[in-house]
Amino acid sequence: MTNLQFHGRAGTLLGLYLKNIALSILTLGVYTFWGKVAVRKYLYRQSDLAGDRFEYHGRGIEIFIGFLKLVVIALPSVALLFYAELYWNLIWNIIALNIIAILVFYLSILFVMPLALFGSKRYRLSRSSWRGIRFHFSGSLAECYKRFFCGAILSVLTLGFYLPYFSVRMQEYWINHTKLGSVSFQYNGKGGEFFREVRIFYILIFVLLLMLVGPTFLPLSLSGVPSELRWVSIVLSPLLISTLDGMSSALPSELQWLSPVLSLLLILILYGIVIACVFVFRARKHRYHWGHIHFAGVHFQSSVTGWQLFRQAMLFGMVVAITLGLMYPWTVVEKLRFYFRRVALSGKLDEAQIRQAAEQTQGAVGDNLAGFFDLDFGIS
Repeated sequence: MTNLQFHGRAGTLLGLYLKNIALSILTLGVYTFWGKVAVRKYLYRQSDLAGDRFEYHGRGIEIFIGFLKLVVIALPSVALLFYAELYWNLIWNIIALNIIAILVFYLSILFVMPLALFGSKRYRLSRSSWRGIRFHFSGSLAECYKRFFCGAILSVLTLGFYLPYFSVRMQEYWINHTKLGSVSFQYNGKGGEFFREVRIFYILIFVLLLMLVGPTFLPLSLSGVPSELRWVSIVLSPLLISTLDGMSSALPSELQWLSPVLSLLLILILYGIVIACVFVFRARKHRYHWGHIHFAGVHFQSSVTGWQLFRQAMLFGMVVAITLGLMYPWTVVEKLRFYFRRVALSGKLDEAQIRQAAEQTQGAVGDNLAGFFDLDFGIS
């Protein structure tokens, strides 16, 4: 059993962040992209697998150019939305124009998302190496768009119940097209299998959210609603007003002050259950996806739990808030250590196969992939 290891220190990373902030201010934000590269190089060099460190070969100018490409792609839709808002009182069909502008704006964002994911994935892998061997991504942009839009549409039509299948389909695409040299990673997860693992949490989250926010979309009240439909109002009420009103009327007058307290308590309990389900779902998703990845004779495993994710999120959130962001580098370091300790490789790594792959592809995998779609938008 082999674990990933992270050797970085929060103090060193804090120094990098402070330097990046200072130089970004002096250069009116231009240095941000070079600062991002410096942070990535440090984090990669402190990451260790089987005694060897990873390397990041990206350059700030590449990310800067990628950001400019994003601006060019997004500029037309942003300009249309700005124009519609600026001249709204001068155009007679303002309502139609604003609706069209907003639709174009959000459709443009939806269109750019697969491109951003694809470009960032391809760029980062082509600039990453282990033992001097480059990673690369061989997937096509057309397949990325097909999987993304089909999954998004089906998720909307099924009220989100297709999301586990969508998650597996995208994971399959990203992993199966990732290579180290010419050796491919393999992902063998199944949408139906993953859904069965998380369905109880998924259904529970769905039902609880209906109870909490349902009336925003279906504002029913008990008065004027047929008796056979009154249960809908009770189930969907964000404060379960119908139920609590009945409880309130049963309370003695001197205890009526308990009614809002009980309402608040019930809402906090319901939201607490939703949050717990979300963290358990995230942990199961992490374990499932990592547990179905294979590479060069090894099998990945994850031991992350929902409680660990919740505790980490609460701790990091409080630390960042209390220190006004100064301890953010510490959370980055601790988060990497957290995941590295809980992701393990079982089996014997076929190092001969990887070396052979490196010899076969050494001249093909490098910085020459900087075509239009080999970009990093510099937004994460």
